[in-house]
Amino acid sequence: MLALKELIENIKSCEVCWNFSDTSPCAICANPKRDQTTVCVVTDAPDVNVIEKTGFYNGVYHILRNVYDPSDEQSLERIKLSELLARLKKRTIKEVILALNPDIAGETTMLLLEKEIKTASPEVRLTRLARGLPLGADLRYADEITLASAFKNRTQKQ
Repeated sequence: MLALKELIENIKSCEVCWNFSDTSPCAICANPKRDQTTVCVVTDAPDVNVIEKTGFYNGVYHILRNVYDPSDEQSLERIKLSELLARLKKRTIKEVILALNPDIAGETTMLLLEKEIKTASPEVRLTRLARGLPLGADLRYADEITLASAFKNRTQKQ
């Protein structure tokens, strides 16, 4: 019970990215070696850990804490959209990477984010993670949407 009480007392939201941390700003946002001009937008805090495990991404994050659901009037208030737009206005952000789940809720949220970011900060480069076939996939079992996305997002070998 004491450990739970300490956790509740010590964990806070990072004032920059909205991740959970015992410091604000969190270790990622405060790290001068991170690319502060690239922001990866994710739905939840555990998504940051998954991306960090790759060792590939060196920018910073913005955690929405929820997805947008047009049928739920309060969902727009629950996501950290206004905080993201304010962050884009007061910092030198060159690129925003949308790294939300490729499901209906994630796609709906990304469409909203694209519209709002393009309106508020048209100079910011807006990208999404590529979609397509996972490593080890069998074409016979791929659905049409995934296969079409794989063709659309194909890459050229050097």
